[in-house]
Amino acid sequence: MRLLIALLVLFALFACDGEPEAELVHTYSEPAVDNNTPSPVETPEEEPALDVVGTPLGADCTFRLSDQRGQVVVLNFFSTWCPPCRVEIPDLARINDELGDRLVLVGISVDQNPAEVLPDFIDEYGLNYPVIGWDALEDYDAVYYYYPHGSIPTTYVIDAEGRPGEQIIGSRDYATFLAIFEGYLE
Repeated sequence: MRLLIALLVLFALFACDGEPEAELVHTYSEPAVDNNTPSPVETPEEEPALDVVGTPLGADCTFRLSDQRGQVVVLNFFSTWCPPCRVEIPDLARINDELGDRLVLVGISVDQNPAEVLPDFIDEYGLNYPVIGWDALEDYDAVYYYYPHGSIPTTYVIDAEGRPGEQIIGSRDYATFLAIFEGYLE
């Protein structure tokens, strides 16, 4: 019994594979991936990443990935109920404090009812970067299939030329994120 509990705890620490059945937004799931190795989105290098367009919670302006050319952009797909997401979000907020003038960090919530659950979560976890609910994206289906996130958290890095960079599946710590992001800022 203890072994089973230990395995369940380890599984929860590395990635959440979707919401509980009653709250699923979609049913797509990713194949098993080594969580320690970021992998690139499969797009020819010269092509820009798919434009992500949406209105961040509490904002009166629209975020457009294509408007961010010249800056590195980090898209972090997360959910408020996901333990690994809750672990990495304070580290992302810290990185935004330190590198926010050199990169653009955007959270994309896959919660069932983002407008209801995000305000308290943002306050509690100190999110200091824009957060867009999946339902506030202009074309969530296109975003989902271009930036798959069947396991959360999943983070994508878009380089300063607007090209897709790394796909990071699972939670990372401050030092790991910092090293990855700084590699794009050099």
